[in-house]
Amino acid sequence: MARHRRDRQGASPPRAKVSKRPSRWPRAVGLALPSALAVFLALPGYRFTWLWDDFDFLSRVLAFRPTFLLPDPQTVFYRPLSRELGFCAMWILGNGSPIAGHIVNGAILAVAVALLVSLVVELSSPRAGVLAGIAFASLGAVPLLVAWASGVQDLLAILLGIAGLKLALRDRPVWSALILAAAALSKETALAFVPVAACLPWILGRQPARGTARQILPFLAVILAWGAIAPGVRVIAHQVMSGTEGDLVGVGAAGRASFLVSMILTLANLPVPGAAGRLLEGRLVLGVVGVFIVATAVWLCFRPAEGSAAPSLKPAAVRVTILGALLAVLPLALTTGLVRAWNPHYAAFPAVGTSLLIGSALSRTSARLAGAVLIAFLAAGIWTRGTGTGAGVACEANLERTSNALLQVEAGFKTLHPTLPHGSLALVSVASSGPLGVHTHIHRFQALRVWYRDPSIVTAPPQALKMGAPAVFLFRVIPTLDVVEIDPEQCRFRSSGAHPTPMEVSRPARTFVRAVAALGDPVHAAEMQRRIASFDRGWLQAYDLRLAAMYLLASGRQAEAQRMLTDLPAFSRENSLVMIKQVFADATPGLAVEEFAFDAFGVARTDVEANRTIMRLLKQDGNLPTAAHFAKVVIGIAGHDSESEEVLREFGSLRPSQQGTSPLDVGSF
Repeated sequence: MARHRRDRQGASPPRAKVSKRPSRWPRAVGLALPSALAVFLALPGYRFTWLWDDFDFLSRVLAFRPTFLLPDPQTVFYRPLSRELGFCAMWILGNGSPIAGHIVNGAILAVAVALLVSLVVELSSPRAGVLAGIAFASLGAVPLLVAWASGVQDLLAILLGIAGLKLALRDRPVWSALILAAAALSKETALAFVPVAACLPWILGRQPARGTARQILPFLAVILAWGAIAPGVRVIAHQVMSGTEGDLVGVGAAGRASFLVSMILTLANLPVPGAAGRLLEGRLVLGVVGVFIVATAVWLCFRPAEGSAAPSLKPAAVRVTILGALLAVLPLALTTGLVRAWNPHYAAFPAVGTSLLIGSALSRTSARLAGAVLIAFLAAGIWTRGTGTGAGVACEANLERTSNALLQVEAGFKTLHPTLPHGSLALVSVASSGPLGVHTHIHRFQALRVWYRDPSIVTAPPQALKMGAPAVFLFRVIPTLDVVEIDPEQCRFRSSGAHPTPMEVSRPARTFVRAVAALGDPVHAAEMQRRIASFDRGWLQAYDLRLAAMYLLASGRQAEAQRMLTDLPAFSRENSLVMIKQVFADATPGLAVEEFAFDAFGVARTDVEANRTIMRLLKQDGNLPTAAHFAKVVIGIAGHDSESEEVLREFGSLRPSQQGTSPLDVGSF
């Protein structure tokens, strides 16, 4: 008995089973996976070079002045944070390499997705937050914002917009308004978040902590201040009062229904009408890894510990749904109502709202259903990334082709000239490259300034030769996208790759000679044209010699010109008119030698039918400004002419900017 008592007294009482506290790392990993997915899906775009508007912004960085941070009445958009400061950071971090732009944009995207997840967690649950982040990262248009450096405008505005909403959720209206103001200075679409943030307490069924006035006034001040300084407001107001339409933005533009349909389809990861889908190279591996990340995130967020009921402090699901709908509809309406042309990346703003809706809805379903929906959404997004749309649409497939072309052209220039002297004048003739936009990048965006990191380099077409440049170069970008350097004085050339055809060399050389004549030296131009002719054969040689005679006639050397013309074979009238048309189509501004083309090719200047035929040919080529000049000539010779008057009416219907595209100085004829 005693022993039994001792055993009972000495025995330890049975220990109660203590449940282990669930580890936090699965939740942390789950919350981080949406950002990881977004960055991973954007990796293929890291090989893109600078594209389109990037060159404008980088040129301003190269020639930066503090005044660039102020509103410019000549520019519709005022985005100093994303354009001036954002591209300045890219340039400094990467020393001009486009990879820095992708890294900066990728980092902003990762933080923006993390903030979105955090916002939805506060509104609903960790499960809803992860699923919303996965939905946003899976949108097919989102990786484009990393691949195209100009996407920093959207990404920075989205990041700051979500940050402003989080501050509003925590009853900090002043700080929220300031952050949203910064978002609007990154891209105007962020203004759609301002009324949502201002009304957030009421949307979520709460009373504002600081009273109605203190809740609303900071956001109202942001709207009024932005409206007072933004040039776009005055542009749109002028359009409304004058009944005109702008090129980029405007109220009441036609085609709003198709724009809206394209936006909705993009938000659903579905191809827009007329798009031809294809799986871009390497995207299959992207999809496999993406599916693994999505499946892992869904598994982690549906773990029992993660599926506990949300605290009662959180708003009801119906109010979260209303908030998500507002965040989707307001940016969608703002973009659809004002922007002229649709581009897929516009869907990123309303995707903040749709992702919240998707995450909230799927969080109340089973893991299998949520995973299946998100995997299907991811697969559709990867597929639509390869859809090719119109040439003017900035979709990933189009930008990929343009990037590949520009990389080849840049390499061609640097093969011929690793560096260019400071202040160089690069006269560049570009063969038609279709939708690749090589000509636009070379001339409109002055790509050589960025490629050579020198804002003093000026690129112009060969007819724009000017005196005083420290160094002048003549280049031709041929159809293979190789670059050819031409020495018109010695009729020599060298290529970065493929051997050019004689026409690829002689045509820009002829244009250069025309520019020499425009500078007041037609005699020298005639000598250069003769040297070019010595390398040609047949009809092309005769054509060059007639151009040389044209310069001699313009310089007053009629006898010498006539001796040259006497020995040349005559062209048919039809061919002569085509050649005269080409002379005028390639005319140099302010140059009067073109009128001597009639004499050089044996056609009377007062020949009404000849002038009418040239007018028709120019109109067929789409050169309406020069065709309008010949319409005036026909009317001046023959009086009333219905066909010529119709051409003048079409010309008059063009905007002034389009009317000024003629290379001819009409007043000299």
